[in-house]
Amino acid sequence: MVTTLPAFLATILYAAVGIVVFVVGFVILDVLTPGKLWDEIEKKQKTIQELEADHQQKEQQANEKYTHLQNEKREMERQYNEKLESMEQAHQIEKDRRKLDYEEKEAAEREKKAREKDELMQKLKKQDELAKARKLKEKQQKEAALQAKREQEEYERQVQLEIEQKHRQLEKEEKE
Repeated sequence: MVTTLPAFLATILYAAVGIVVFVVGFVILDVLTPGKLWDEIEKKQKTIQELEADHQQKEQQANEKYTHLQNEKREMERQYNEKLESMEQAHQIEKDRRKLDYEEKEAAEREKKAREKDELMQKLKKQDELAKARKLKEKQQKEAALQAKREQEEYERQVQLEIEQKHRQLEKEEKE
């Protein structure tokens, strides 16, 4: 679109007249109404600026509080992690201690069983030895009894032989 210089100047002049009419109308309205409209606008602008400054201050405080809470949260998490780690270490130490206690009890139990087994084996050996000694003694007694019986039988046979010999001799003497 092509504009000419007179149309352009007319547009500028029309806008300038509109602004002048607006300012004059504002001043007339301000003079006719009670109070100063401009002062009220300035007052409201100051109130708005104060509210914005207060809002910015509260927002800054909220951000600071948020940052502070975030830092406290991180600190609490750090303390929690440290406590958790120390509890895990304590748990591991207790677990190792209990394992060691269990192993010691197991070793003591094995030693006790080994001692009891040794004692039992010694008792069994003694009983075997006593049984062998009893059997040997019984065997010796039986052999001694058998020997005594043989000797008794031998003695009786000899006595019988002697009696028979004397008896024969008496018979011979009687016959003679």
